[in-house]
Amino acid sequence: MSGTEAVMQAVRLARYHTKRSHLARFAGSYHGWWGEVQPGVGNPVSPHETYTLAEMSERTLHVLRTRRDIACVLVNPLQALHPNGNAPGDSALVDSSRGANFDRAAYGQWLKALRDVCTERGIVLIFDEVFVGFRLAAGGAQQYFGVPRRHGPPTAKSLAGGLADRRRLRPQGLECAAIARSPRRRLLRPPAPSIRTLT
Repeated sequence: MSGTEAVMQAVRLARYHTKRSHLARFAGSYHGWWGEVQPGVGNPVSPHETYTLAEMSERTLHVLRTRRDIACVLVNPLQALHPNGNAPGDSALVDSSRGANFDRAAYGQWLKALRDVCTERGIVLIFDEVFVGFRLAAGGAQQYFGVPRRHGPPTAKSLAGGLADRRRLRPQGLECAAIARSPRRRLLRPPAPSIRTLT
């Protein structure tokens, strides 16, 4: 499963279980190459079920508290390096013009406030750790920033990519692992294949 597909599945499952239609993402964040998270140039269809919000903003928390149609919030931990701004382009690697304002404590406080609002409103908070994997901590960005953990993040290929010390790595469930405990899990099981004998 690609990173884009892992995030798409997490969003799809969040929508299914919350019975809500919209997702929220933050300005400048990257969550793969699919229409709902790639607004702007190159996307022929405007994402009509996506809210793009500002990080580290009290107004964002107000939107999350008052809207009733938000199924999930996508967080890319790399945004801690440049909240509300686009990631540095490839040209920054050539001329060394890249820079970052990283305040771990402030970003951790923001994520804790975000977790509290999402928990209060029944919104699924998805930490998109497809790129970061377990580079920050064995428990991912949630452990690194001190955010109470409810589920594991979508990691896709990075889980098996040798990025973590497998002796320390605890079994990680995906954000969608809650389905295993869902009373509706019977609806998600595919029907048993029928075996037909060809003669």
